[in-house]
Amino acid sequence: MQKIKRMTLYLSIVIFSPALYGASDDAAIHVKVCKAALSSIMGVDDKTIHAEQRKEGSISLYYRLEGEKERYDYKCRVDGSRVIWGSALGRWRTDKEDALITFSISDAHITIEERFTDEPVSQASRTTFPLSEL
Repeated sequence: MQKIKRMTLYLSIVIFSPALYGASDDAAIHVKVCKAALSSIMGVDDKTIHAEQRKEGSISLYYRLEGEKERYDYKCRVDGSRVIWGSALGRWRTDKEDALITFSISDAHITIEERFTDEPVSQASRTTFPLSEL
């Protein structure tokens, strides 16, 4: 009987743990944020971007332009409200000369903001995406 109770408790923790659902939800949101950010940065349709969560936590993304065979590969991660990205084999865009990419979520939309450190906030470019379409 003790073994059954312990097994039930273990299953309850594993299956119904809010922390696990939160982590999973965060991962799904991070994939959407990265797709939106790459779409905004590169000026490509977000529907052409394929994204996959990697084991180490970053997100792998790629797209192909219509009529081209070349595949463009990128990496992305979310750190708080900041989106950090880079080409798949290149460096992470974290230098002070790189654009600062941030995001916010409200009313079922993701807004991506891109600005350089020498620009006033009012000159930042902003692009908004419906969460349900990413």
